[in-house]
Amino acid sequence: MVDAGALNCPEEMCPMRDGGGAGSTDTEIYPDLAKANLLRMRGDYKQAHDLCLSILKRYPGDVTAHTLLGDICAEQGDLKQASDWYEMALDLAPESHADKKKLEAVRQRISEREAAMTAERLGIETRPSKTKEYAALIIAFVLLVGVVSFLLGDRLRARKTEPQLVTKGVEIEPNVRNEPAKPPIKTEPSAEAPTVLFSSEETALLAQAVQSCFEGSRIGSAALDPRSGVLTLSYATKSGEDEQSIGAKIGISAISVFSKPKALVVRGIRDGAVVFVADVVPETARILRNEAFASLPKERLMTALTSLWPQEASAPPPTTSTSG
Repeated sequence: MVDAGALNCPEEMCPMRDGGGAGSTDTEIYPDLAKANLLRMRGDYKQAHDLCLSILKRYPGDVTAHTLLGDICAEQGDLKQASDWYEMALDLAPESHADKKKLEAVRQRISEREAAMTAERLGIETRPSKTKEYAALIIAFVLLVGVVSFLLGDRLRARKTEPQLVTKGVEIEPNVRNEPAKPPIKTEPSAEAPTVLFSSEETALLAQAVQSCFEGSRIGSAALDPRSGVLTLSYATKSGEDEQSIGAKIGISAISVFSKPKALVVRGIRDGAVVFVADVVPETARILRNEAFASLPKERLMTALTSLWPQEASAPPPTTSTSG
């Protein structure tokens, strides 16, 4: 019998979607497709890939096997091969909206990767595409800075052109009576607090984290320390959520996204307060990245983190001893 867990796949991955192709029946092909999908979910990509190829040798017209091969290649980062499998699936089932979306997503990733490689060769700083909300926020911020700058400049111009009274060639300030003339006082520009902006590199890192990391929409800042090369990703959590597991998953996914930082730190924020901080262990994170980490238990995820704060987040339960 087929493990029921292997059948837990989205509608577009269900082998019953288009049948098994020429010369096959659902009963013949469904168990093998379910097993291949289960292997993919467990991160055993090689066995899943080989099993799909064996299915296509028997039933070359099976759409689901083509789609599954595309998913396997996409998750491994082989975007060109994934694109080819999705295109072959659409040749067999042109009406498949799910395969069309997957093909568009892979092509977008290929385009971004090629642009990044070209920019790196030319020594140009790369700026990953931003979401509409992020772009709108930047535009609003720029407009706000422009309005404030205009108002400050207007006030300074008004001070310079302020009329003064002159009596017998001696310049005095308005509303001053019978007082000796004083030398003009040099006034400094208004010492208002400057607006702190992210550096262009940190802005690009933030956009890259939001787009590419697990739960990227939670990430609100990406701060890079130029002295130590430590990159800190701050993410938002809600009351009742497990900020430790979320931080571990973000850190594990970020290991494959960023290559320049010497170290990576994840920092959880809830209601404006820091609730969790940890360092990411690169070697362990890379291993877990290839194990379908999103479905791993918390105990396994936490092995990718070290130097946890608060310390009680990782402290073992106290042991009690009794004397007879």
